[in-house]
Amino acid sequence: MAALNLEAFCAAARDAEATRYRIMHEFKRIDEQFARSRLYPHLAVLIDLYGNLNAIVSSENAVRDMMSKTMKGVDLETRRLLYEFDEPENSHIANVRSLIHWAMPILKQKIDEGRTIYEFVERNLTLNVVGLLPRYQAEGYVFVPDAREQRCHLLRYELSLYTSSDEHYRQLKTVFIRTVQTSRVLRSPGALKLELLREYPDLPNPATYSFATELDFPFVETIYPVAKRKLLQNLAA
Repeated sequence: MAALNLEAFCAAARDAEATRYRIMHEFKRIDEQFARSRLYPHLAVLIDLYGNLNAIVSSENAVRDMMSKTMKGVDLETRRLLYEFDEPENSHIANVRSLIHWAMPILKQKIDEGRTIYEFVERNLTLNVVGLLPRYQAEGYVFVPDAREQRCHLLRYELSLYTSSDEHYRQLKTVFIRTVQTSRVLRSPGALKLELLREYPDLPNPATYSFATELDFPFVETIYPVAKRKLLQNLAA
C-alpha cells in the first residue's frame, strides 16, 4: 500500500491524472482485500491517511482565513461583513487540493466498510477467562484460535502504560509461545494454562484469557489484530 500516503498526494503537483489513477488502483486493491475479509494493515493505513488529510484541509482553511481579503458587502441579517479572498491560484497547489477533496469521501467510505467487517468480527469473538482471575492482570497469557487452519496460538501478553504529551496510552505487547493443532488433540484452555504454568514458573499466577470463534477468517490480517484490540479494551476497562 505504498501509494496510499501523503507523498502520493503531493505527486499530483507534477501529474494529477497519473496520481489519481494510482490512488484509484490502490482503492480497488483494498476493495479486493476487504472482500477476502483481510482488514490489516489496510484499515489502519486508511484511518491514518484520512486523519492526516483532514488535518491538512483544516490547516488550509485556517491559512486561507488569514490571507489577504477584500470586503465585498454586508450581511444585514447577521450583521457580518462579507469578504472575498485574494488568494492567487497556483495550478500545482490546486491539483493537490483537488485530489485531496476528491479522495476524502472515498476514504471515508472505505473506512466505514472496514469498520463494518471489524465490528462483525469483534461481535463473533468471545473472550473468556481461564481459571481464576488474579488482581494483577498486566501480564499473562491469551489463546487465540485460527479456525481456518484448525489451530490455536498461545501468546504471552504484557500491558504497559506510557505518556505522550499530556495524554496516557496503553499498549499491549504479545510474544508468540507456540501453536496447538486443535484438529488432532483437543485440549481445554484450562489444560493449556496448566502446561504453561509448568513451563514458565516466573508467572506463578497469571491472568489467562481464551478467545473462541467459528469465523473462518484470515488469522494474521483479521482475527489476531481484532482479538488483540478487544483484549486491550478489556484490560483497560
